[in-house]
Order: sequence, then structure tokens, then C-alpha cells
Amino acid sequence: MKRIHLFLIKNLLPTIGLAVLLYISPEIQAKEKPNVLFIMVDDLGWMDVGFMGSTYYETPNVDAIAASGMMFMNAYSASPLCSATRNSIMSGTWPARNGLTGASGHVPEVRYKAALRKKSAPDRKALDVVDASRLNPDFYTLAEAFQEGGYTTAHFGKWHI
Repeated sequence: MKRIHLFLIKNLLPTIGLAVLLYISPEIQAKEKPNVLFIMVDDLGWMDVGFMGSTYYETPNVDAIAASGMMFMNAYSASPLCSATRNSIMSGTWPARNGLTGASGHVPEVRYKAALRKKSAPDRKALDVVDASRLNPDFYTLAEAFQEGGYTTAHFGKWHI
């Protein structure tokens, strides 16, 4: 009896769930698309906005957006650096995979791939990496995915990727 129960949980329930999802999918698609506003702020602590409990900073507009929308409360940054984090969010890849792991997004030289330095300083035991300085245009980005879904996209503020 235990084996049958386990078989149902492992095999039948996911199949039923997928069937229900496929059945309601056209109904969901027929509804109006929700607006998506993604706000990324450098050096903002989790409690630096009013809706998260800040009594020091006053953020009434952000609080109003949070009250009327959806918030994702379990997330972390792919990097402690802003350029690498933005690059990771836009490309859906880890900073090491897309080559931008440092703060090199503001340099004038355009490099789309990371590479090892040919020679390192005498006091270094390993070769240093020269980071990419820009997001490689070959990556499929979050903005492109939204555009293919019929959205109009815009970016305001700091870029560095």
C-alpha cells in the first residue's frame, strides 16, 4: 500500500498538476498582462524602506507600490558588485559565466569576454583575470524576453553593463 501511495505522489500528482496548468493557461493568457516594475538600488539594505520597517527613511511612494503589487522576499544578489549583479540579472547567468565579475562595467575599453592575463605580478601565485567590461550581445536578455512577450521595456538610471 505504501508503494502505491508513493507512486501516486511521485507520478500521478505532477501529471494532474501539469494538466490543470495547461487547461487554465489560455484563460490566463486572455487576461491583461500585468505591469512589471523592477527596482534595483545599489547599497540599499533590506530594512531601508518603510514597508520593511524603516523608521529612519521615509519611502511613501515605494511603500505604496509594495502595498499594491507583488514582492519577492527570498532572493539574493549574484555578486556584491553592482555591474556584475546587473549583468547577471539581465543575462540570467552567474557573473563567472558571463565574464563580468568585477567593477569593470564603467571602463571605456569594450571587452565582451573575460581572459587570463598573460603575465602576473611577481608577488602573485596565480594569473589574474581581466574581466569583460560589457554584457556580450550574444546573451539573450531579460528585456528581450519581455519584448518577445509583447511588453515595451525601458531602463532608467545606472547601466554599466
